[in-house]
Amino acid sequence: MKLLIINYSDNSGGAAKATHRIYKSLKKKINVYLYVIDKKHKDKKIITNFRFYYFLLKVIESIIKVIFHKKTNNFHSYNLMPTGCLKIINKINPDIVQLHWVGINTISIKEIGLIKQPIVWRLSDMWPMCASEHYNSIYKNIIDFDRVKFFNVDRYILHLKNKYWNKNIHFVAPSSWIKLKLKKSFLTKKNEVITIPNVIDTSIWKRQNIKSIKKKLNIKRKIVITFGATVVEDPRKGLLYLLDSLRFLNFDFELFLFGNIFDKNFLKKINNLPNIRYLGNITDEVFLKNIYSVSDVVVIPSLIDNSPNILFEANSCGVPVVAFNNSGIKDFILHKKTGWLANNKNSKDLAMGIRYCTNNKNQKLLKKNARDFCVKKFSEQVISSAYIKYYRKIISNKNNIY
Repeated sequence: MKLLIINYSDNSGGAAKATHRIYKSLKKKINVYLYVIDKKHKDKKIITNFRFYYFLLKVIESIIKVIFHKKTNNFHSYNLMPTGCLKIINKINPDIVQLHWVGINTISIKEIGLIKQPIVWRLSDMWPMCASEHYNSIYKNIIDFDRVKFFNVDRYILHLKNKYWNKNIHFVAPSSWIKLKLKKSFLTKKNEVITIPNVIDTSIWKRQNIKSIKKKLNIKRKIVITFGATVVEDPRKGLLYLLDSLRFLNFDFELFLFGNIFDKNFLKKINNLPNIRYLGNITDEVFLKNIYSVSDVVVIPSLIDNSPNILFEANSCGVPVVAFNNSGIKDFILHKKTGWLANNKNSKDLAMGIRYCTNNKNQKLLKKNARDFCVKKFSEQVISSAYIKYYRKIISNKNNIY
Protein backbone atom coordinates (compact mmCIF):
# COMPACT_ATOMS: atom_id res chain seq x y z
CA MET A 1 0.00 0.00 0.00
CA LYS A 2 1.32 3.43 -0.96
CA LEU A 3 -0.02 6.64 0.59
CA LEU A 4 0.65 10.28 -0.29
CA ILE A 5 -0.22 12.90 2.34
CA ILE A 6 -0.52 16.53 1.23
CA ASN A 7 -0.23 19.39 3.73
CA TYR A 8 1.02 22.98 3.52
CA SER A 9 3.87 22.42 6.00
CA ASP A 10 5.58 19.60 7.88
CA ASN A 11 6.31 21.64 10.99
CA SER A 12 4.87 25.19 11.11
CA GLY A 13 1.60 25.42 13.04
CA GLY A 14 -0.71 23.01 14.80
CA ALA A 15 -2.04 21.35 11.63
CA ALA A 16 1.50 20.70 10.42
CA LYS A 17 2.54 19.11 13.70
CA ALA A 18 -0.56 16.91 13.74
CA THR A 19 0.15 15.91 10.12
CA HIS A 20 3.78 15.04 10.78
CA ARG A 21 2.76 12.90 13.75
CA ILE A 22 0.27 10.98 11.61
CA TYR A 23 2.92 10.61 8.89
CA LYS A 24 5.48 9.29 11.40
CA SER A 25 3.07 6.77 12.90
CA LEU A 26 2.00 5.45 9.46
CA LYS A 27 5.58 5.37 8.17
CA LYS A 28 6.31 2.54 10.62
CA LYS A 29 3.72 0.33 8.91
CA ILE A 30 3.20 1.35 5.26
CA ASN A 31 4.93 3.12 2.37
CA VAL A 32 4.01 6.79 2.86
CA TYR A 33 5.14 10.10 1.34
CA LEU A 34 4.42 13.62 2.59
CA TYR A 35 4.19 16.48 0.06
CA VAL A 36 4.50 19.99 1.52
CA ILE A 37 5.20 23.54 0.38
CA ASP A 38 7.05 24.53 3.55
CA LYS A 39 9.60 21.81 4.37
CA LYS A 40 11.59 21.81 7.63
CA HIS A 41 12.40 18.13 8.33
CA LYS A 42 15.34 16.40 6.63
CA ASP A 43 13.42 13.38 5.44
CA LYS A 44 13.71 12.08 1.86
CA LYS A 45 10.08 10.97 1.85
CA ILE A 46 8.96 14.50 2.64
CA ILE A 47 8.98 16.18 -0.75
CA THR A 48 8.49 19.71 -2.02
CA ASN A 49 8.64 21.54 -5.34
CA PHE A 50 7.81 24.74 -7.28
CA ARG A 51 9.30 27.08 -4.67
CA PHE A 52 9.41 30.26 -6.81
CA TYR A 53 6.09 29.58 -8.55
CA TYR A 54 4.46 28.92 -5.20
CA PHE A 55 5.84 32.23 -3.87
CA LEU A 56 3.96 34.00 -6.68
CA LEU A 57 0.77 32.08 -5.80
CA LYS A 58 1.13 33.17 -2.17
CA VAL A 59 1.42 36.80 -3.25
CA ILE A 60 -1.77 36.44 -5.30
CA GLU A 61 -3.56 34.92 -2.28
CA SER A 62 -2.48 37.92 -0.18
CA ILE A 63 -3.80 40.37 -2.78
CA ILE A 64 -7.17 38.59 -2.91
CA LYS A 65 -7.33 38.74 0.89
CA VAL A 66 -6.75 42.51 0.86
CA ILE A 67 -9.45 43.04 -1.77
CA PHE A 68 -12.17 40.86 -0.29
CA HIS A 69 -11.46 40.23 3.42
CA LYS A 70 -9.24 43.03 4.68
CA LYS A 71 -11.53 43.83 7.63
CA THR A 72 -11.95 40.27 8.94
CA ASN A 73 -9.94 38.50 11.64
CA ASN A 74 -10.69 35.07 10.20
CA PHE A 75 -8.09 33.21 8.16
CA HIS A 76 -8.96 32.76 4.46
CA SER A 77 -7.64 30.51 1.71
CA TYR A 78 -8.81 30.83 -1.89
CA ASN A 79 -6.96 28.03 -3.75
CA LEU A 80 -7.93 29.31 -7.19
CA MET A 81 -4.59 28.99 -9.03
CA PRO A 82 -3.23 25.72 -10.52
CA THR A 83 -0.19 24.47 -8.61
CA GLY A 84 1.14 21.54 -10.61
CA CYS A 85 0.45 19.26 -7.66
CA LEU A 86 -1.22 16.69 -9.94
CA LYS A 87 2.19 16.00 -11.55
CA ILE A 88 3.58 15.07 -8.12
CA ILE A 89 0.61 12.80 -7.44
CA ASN A 90 0.91 11.08 -10.83
CA LYS A 91 4.67 10.60 -10.40
CA ILE A 92 4.30 8.93 -6.99
CA ASN A 93 1.15 7.08 -8.12
CA PRO A 94 -0.18 6.29 -4.62
CA ASP A 95 -3.13 4.02 -3.85
CA ILE A 96 -4.66 6.82 -1.77
CA VAL A 97 -4.12 10.59 -1.59
CA GLN A 98 -4.67 12.01 1.88
CA LEU A 99 -5.30 15.74 2.20
CA HIS A 100 -4.77 17.61 5.47
CA TRP A 101 -4.45 21.41 5.78
CA VAL A 102 -4.14 22.57 2.16
CA GLY A 103 -4.80 26.29 2.58
CA ILE A 104 -2.80 29.14 0.99
CA ASN A 105 -3.19 27.46 -2.42
CA THR A 106 -1.28 24.27 -1.54
CA ILE A 107 -3.47 22.59 -4.16
CA SER A 108 -6.27 24.28 -6.10
CA ILE A 109 -9.96 23.48 -5.69
CA LYS A 110 -10.13 22.21 -9.27
CA GLU A 111 -7.00 20.06 -8.90
CA ILE A 112 -8.54 18.31 -5.89
CA GLY A 113 -11.49 17.37 -8.09
CA LEU A 114 -9.14 15.99 -10.78
CA ILE A 115 -7.29 13.55 -8.50
CA LYS A 116 -7.89 10.06 -9.90
CA GLN A 117 -7.09 8.12 -6.74
CA PRO A 118 -9.49 7.81 -3.80
CA ILE A 119 -9.09 10.81 -1.50
CA VAL A 120 -9.03 10.68 2.29
CA TRP A 121 -9.31 14.18 3.77
CA ARG A 122 -8.34 14.56 7.41
CA LEU A 123 -9.90 17.81 8.63
CA SER A 124 -7.76 20.30 10.51
CA ASP A 125 -10.52 22.93 10.43
CA MET A 126 -13.74 23.79 8.57
CA TRP A 127 -12.34 24.99 5.22
CA PRO A 128 -13.61 22.03 3.11
CA MET A 129 -17.19 22.75 4.14
CA CYS A 130 -16.99 26.56 4.04
CA ALA A 131 -16.17 29.13 1.36
CA SER A 132 -12.75 30.75 1.82
CA GLU A 133 -12.87 30.94 5.62
CA HIS A 134 -11.33 28.26 7.87
CA TYR A 135 -13.79 28.69 10.78
CA ASN A 136 -17.27 30.14 10.51
CA SER A 137 -18.74 30.64 13.98
CA ILE A 138 -17.03 33.34 16.04
CA TYR A 139 -15.53 35.90 13.67
CA LYS A 140 -17.50 38.90 12.50
CA ASN A 141 -17.94 39.59 8.79
CA ILE A 142 -16.88 36.09 7.77
CA ILE A 143 -18.43 36.45 4.33
CA ASP A 144 -18.63 40.17 3.66
CA PHE A 145 -21.06 40.04 0.74
CA ASP A 146 -21.42 43.82 0.54
CA ARG A 147 -17.75 44.77 0.55
CA VAL A 148 -17.10 44.23 -3.17
CA LYS A 149 -20.17 44.84 -5.31
CA PHE A 150 -18.85 43.67 -8.68
CA PHE A 151 -17.76 40.18 -7.63
CA ASN A 152 -18.14 37.93 -4.56
CA VAL A 153 -15.20 35.59 -4.17
CA ASP A 154 -16.86 33.44 -1.48
CA ARG A 155 -19.87 32.63 -3.66
CA TYR A 156 -17.47 31.76 -6.49
CA ILE A 157 -15.41 29.44 -4.26
CA LEU A 158 -18.55 27.66 -3.04
CA HIS A 159 -19.54 27.22 -6.68
CA LEU A 160 -16.16 25.70 -7.57
CA LYS A 161 -16.14 23.33 -4.60
CA ASN A 162 -19.66 22.17 -5.43
CA LYS A 163 -18.74 21.74 -9.11
CA TYR A 164 -15.45 19.83 -8.81
CA TRP A 165 -15.69 17.84 -5.58
CA ASN A 166 -17.53 14.53 -5.56
CA LYS A 167 -18.11 11.30 -3.65
CA ASN A 168 -14.50 10.27 -4.26
CA ILE A 169 -13.59 12.22 -1.09
CA HIS A 170 -13.73 10.28 2.19
CA PHE A 171 -13.53 12.56 5.22
CA VAL A 172 -11.75 11.80 8.48
CA ALA A 173 -13.06 13.94 11.34
CA PRO A 174 -10.76 14.16 14.39
CA SER A 175 -13.79 15.03 16.57
CA SER A 176 -17.51 14.23 16.64
CA TRP A 177 -18.21 17.98 16.50
CA ILE A 178 -16.58 18.47 13.11
CA LYS A 179 -18.12 15.22 11.87
CA LEU A 180 -21.54 16.69 12.62
CA LYS A 181 -20.59 19.89 10.76
CA LEU A 182 -19.57 17.82 7.74
CA LYS A 183 -22.89 15.98 7.68
CA LYS A 184 -24.78 19.29 7.76
CA SER A 185 -22.84 21.12 5.04
CA PHE A 186 -24.34 21.00 1.56
CA LEU A 187 -20.81 20.59 0.17
CA THR A 188 -19.95 17.46 2.18
CA LYS A 189 -23.17 15.88 3.50
CA LYS A 190 -23.18 13.18 0.79
CA ASN A 191 -19.59 12.09 1.46
CA GLU A 192 -18.55 9.30 3.79
CA VAL A 193 -17.24 10.50 7.17
CA ILE A 194 -15.52 8.54 9.93
CA THR A 195 -13.92 9.73 13.18
CA ILE A 196 -10.23 9.15 13.94
CA PRO A 197 -8.68 11.37 16.66
CA ASN A 198 -5.23 12.97 16.68
CA VAL A 199 -2.19 10.82 17.39
CA ILE A 200 0.52 11.38 20.00
CA ASP A 201 3.72 9.39 20.55
CA THR A 202 3.20 8.53 24.22
CA SER A 203 6.68 6.98 24.44
CA ILE A 204 8.19 10.45 23.84
CA TRP A 205 5.59 12.77 25.39
CA LYS A 206 5.80 11.91 29.08
CA ARG A 207 6.53 13.61 32.37
CA GLN A 208 10.14 14.68 33.00
CA ASN A 209 12.08 15.26 36.23
CA ILE A 210 10.06 18.02 37.89
CA LYS A 211 12.50 19.12 40.60
CA SER A 212 15.40 19.82 38.24
CA ILE A 213 13.15 21.68 35.77
CA LYS A 214 11.62 23.87 38.49
CA LYS A 215 15.09 24.79 39.67
CA LYS A 216 16.27 25.54 36.14
CA LEU A 217 13.22 27.71 35.39
CA ASN A 218 13.36 29.37 38.82
CA ILE A 219 9.73 28.50 39.61
CA LYS A 220 8.81 29.72 43.08
CA ARG A 221 5.03 29.88 42.86
CA LYS A 222 2.98 27.04 44.30
CA ILE A 223 0.85 26.37 41.19
CA VAL A 224 1.79 26.61 37.50
CA ILE A 225 -1.01 27.19 34.97
CA THR A 226 -0.15 26.92 31.27
CA PHE A 227 -1.72 28.25 28.08
CA GLY A 228 -0.35 27.84 24.56
CA ALA A 229 -1.46 28.65 21.02
CA THR A 230 0.10 29.20 17.60
CA VAL A 231 -1.08 32.82 17.84
CA VAL A 232 -1.69 33.75 21.47
CA GLU A 233 -3.89 36.78 20.76
CA ASP A 234 -6.14 34.94 18.28
CA PRO A 235 -9.66 35.61 19.67
CA ARG A 236 -10.68 32.05 18.77
CA LYS A 237 -8.24 30.73 21.39
CA GLY A 238 -10.02 32.58 24.20
CA LEU A 239 -7.05 33.85 26.25
CA LEU A 240 -9.06 36.83 27.54
CA TYR A 241 -11.43 34.43 29.32
CA LEU A 242 -8.48 32.78 31.04
CA LEU A 243 -7.05 36.13 32.10
CA ASP A 244 -10.45 37.12 33.48
CA SER A 245 -10.72 33.84 35.40
CA LEU A 246 -7.51 34.56 37.31
CA ARG A 247 -9.31 37.10 39.54
CA PHE A 248 -11.35 34.23 41.02
CA LEU A 249 -8.25 32.30 42.13
CA ASN A 250 -7.21 32.69 45.76
CA PHE A 251 -3.94 30.73 45.74
CA ASP A 252 -0.33 31.41 44.78
CA PHE A 253 0.12 30.75 41.04
CA GLU A 254 2.14 31.60 37.94
CA LEU A 255 0.69 31.58 34.43
CA PHE A 256 2.94 30.39 31.61
CA LEU A 257 2.05 31.59 28.09
CA PHE A 258 3.70 30.29 24.93
CA GLY A 259 3.19 30.88 21.21
CA ASN A 260 3.50 33.81 18.81
CA ILE A 261 2.34 37.30 19.81
CA PHE A 262 2.32 39.58 16.77
CA ASP A 263 0.46 42.52 18.32
CA LYS A 264 3.10 44.62 20.12
CA ASN A 265 0.52 46.46 22.21
CA PHE A 266 -0.97 43.15 23.36
CA LEU A 267 2.50 41.85 24.23
CA LYS A 268 3.19 44.98 26.28
CA LYS A 269 -0.05 44.47 28.24
CA ILE A 270 0.79 40.81 28.87
CA ASN A 271 4.27 41.65 30.15
CA ASN A 272 2.81 44.20 32.57
CA LEU A 273 0.35 41.74 34.14
CA PRO A 274 1.39 40.19 37.49
CA ASN A 275 2.12 36.45 37.87
CA ILE A 276 2.45 35.92 34.10
CA ARG A 277 5.54 34.65 32.32
CA TYR A 278 5.57 34.80 28.51
CA LEU A 279 7.89 32.10 27.16
CA GLY A 280 7.79 33.08 23.49
CA ASN A 281 7.14 30.66 20.66
CA ILE A 282 8.46 27.24 21.69
CA THR A 283 9.78 25.09 18.84
CA ASP A 284 11.96 22.82 20.97
CA GLU A 285 9.85 19.78 21.95
CA VAL A 286 12.19 18.89 24.83
CA PHE A 287 11.64 22.33 26.37
CA LEU A 288 7.90 22.03 25.75
CA LYS A 289 7.82 18.68 27.58
CA ASN A 290 9.62 20.36 30.47
CA ILE A 291 6.94 23.07 30.60
CA TYR A 292 4.16 20.49 30.69
CA SER A 293 6.01 18.51 33.35
CA VAL A 294 6.04 21.44 35.78
CA SER A 295 2.48 22.48 34.92
CA ASP A 296 -0.28 21.65 37.38
CA VAL A 297 -2.96 22.32 34.78
CA VAL A 298 -3.20 23.32 31.12
CA VAL A 299 -6.06 25.62 30.15
CA ILE A 300 -7.54 25.66 26.62
CA PRO A 301 -10.34 28.27 26.67
CA SER A 302 -10.97 28.11 22.90
CA LEU A 303 -14.30 29.42 21.67
CA ILE A 304 -14.18 26.99 18.78
CA ASP A 305 -11.53 24.34 18.13
CA ASN A 306 -11.28 21.03 16.37
CA SER A 307 -8.54 18.97 17.99
CA PRO A 308 -5.71 21.08 19.48
CA ASN A 309 -2.32 19.37 19.84
CA ILE A 310 -1.68 20.96 23.21
CA LEU A 311 -4.46 18.88 24.76
CA PHE A 312 -2.88 15.57 23.72
CA GLU A 313 0.62 16.72 24.61
CA ALA A 314 -0.48 17.79 28.08
CA ASN A 315 -2.46 14.60 28.76
CA SER A 316 0.38 12.40 27.54
CA CYS A 317 2.64 14.20 30.02
CA GLY A 318 0.09 13.51 32.76
CA VAL A 319 -1.35 17.03 33.00
CA PRO A 320 -5.13 17.59 33.42
CA VAL A 321 -6.77 20.03 31.01
CA VAL A 322 -9.45 22.65 31.66
CA ALA A 323 -11.48 23.83 28.66
CA PHE A 324 -14.88 25.15 27.67
CA ASN A 325 -17.48 22.52 26.91
CA ASN A 326 -17.74 23.27 23.19
CA SER A 327 -16.76 22.17 19.67
CA GLY A 328 -14.25 19.32 19.29
CA ILE A 329 -12.48 19.69 22.62
CA LYS A 330 -15.30 18.14 24.63
CA ASP A 331 -14.55 14.72 23.05
CA PHE A 332 -11.14 14.55 24.67
CA ILE A 333 -11.77 15.57 28.28
CA LEU A 334 -13.51 13.35 30.80
CA HIS A 335 -15.10 15.82 33.21
CA LYS A 336 -13.59 15.55 36.71
CA LYS A 337 -11.58 12.49 35.59
CA THR A 338 -8.93 13.85 33.19
CA GLY A 339 -9.78 17.54 33.55
CA TRP A 340 -12.70 19.93 33.65
CA LEU A 341 -15.26 21.06 31.06
CA ALA A 342 -16.40 24.57 31.97
CA ASN A 343 -19.62 26.24 30.91
CA ASN A 344 -18.99 28.03 27.63
CA LYS A 345 -17.57 31.57 27.91
CA ASN A 346 -17.89 31.41 31.71
CA SER A 347 -14.69 32.71 33.33
CA LYS A 348 -15.87 31.87 36.83
CA ASP A 349 -16.51 28.24 35.93
CA LEU A 350 -13.14 28.15 34.19
CA ALA A 351 -11.57 29.23 37.49
CA MET A 352 -13.54 26.55 39.30
CA GLY A 353 -12.04 23.98 36.96
CA ILE A 354 -8.52 25.29 37.61
CA ARG A 355 -9.12 25.04 41.36
CA TYR A 356 -10.50 21.51 41.01
CA CYS A 357 -7.54 20.29 38.94
CA THR A 358 -4.91 21.87 41.20
CA ASN A 359 -6.44 20.67 44.47
CA ASN A 360 -4.05 18.26 46.20
CA LYS A 361 -6.84 15.76 46.81
CA ASN A 362 -7.58 15.45 43.08
CA GLN A 363 -4.23 15.98 41.40
CA LYS A 364 -2.62 12.55 41.64
CA LEU A 365 -5.64 10.69 40.24
CA LEU A 366 -6.30 13.30 37.53
CA LYS A 367 -2.72 13.08 36.30
CA LYS A 368 -2.83 9.28 36.17
CA ASN A 369 -6.20 9.29 34.43
CA ALA A 370 -5.04 11.84 31.85
CA ARG A 371 -1.98 9.80 30.94
CA ASP A 372 -3.87 6.46 30.87
CA PHE A 373 -6.69 7.91 28.74
CA CYS A 374 -4.18 9.28 26.24
CA VAL A 375 -2.28 5.99 25.93
CA LYS A 376 -5.49 4.02 25.48
CA LYS A 377 -7.17 6.29 22.92
CA PHE A 378 -4.54 8.35 21.07
CA SER A 379 -1.27 6.39 20.96
CA GLU A 380 0.49 5.67 17.65
CA GLN A 381 -0.50 2.00 17.60
CA VAL A 382 -4.19 2.79 18.07
CA ILE A 383 -4.47 5.64 15.55
CA SER A 384 -2.23 4.24 12.79
CA SER A 385 -4.15 0.94 12.91
CA ALA A 386 -7.44 2.83 12.52
CA TYR A 387 -6.15 4.67 9.44
CA ILE A 388 -4.76 1.55 7.77
CA LYS A 389 -7.99 -0.35 8.38
CA TYR A 390 -9.88 2.48 6.67
CA TYR A 391 -7.46 2.60 3.71
CA ARG A 392 -7.91 -1.13 3.12
CA LYS A 393 -11.68 -0.74 3.15
CA ILE A 394 -11.55 2.09 0.59
CA ILE A 395 -9.14 0.20 -1.71
CA SER A 396 -11.24 -2.95 -1.44
CA ASN A 397 -14.43 -1.06 -2.33
CA LYS A 398 -12.66 0.58 -5.29
CA ASN A 399 -11.48 -2.79 -6.62
CA ASN A 400 -14.96 -4.30 -6.24
CA ILE A 401 -16.43 -1.52 -8.39
CA TYR A 402 -14.23 -2.54 -11.29
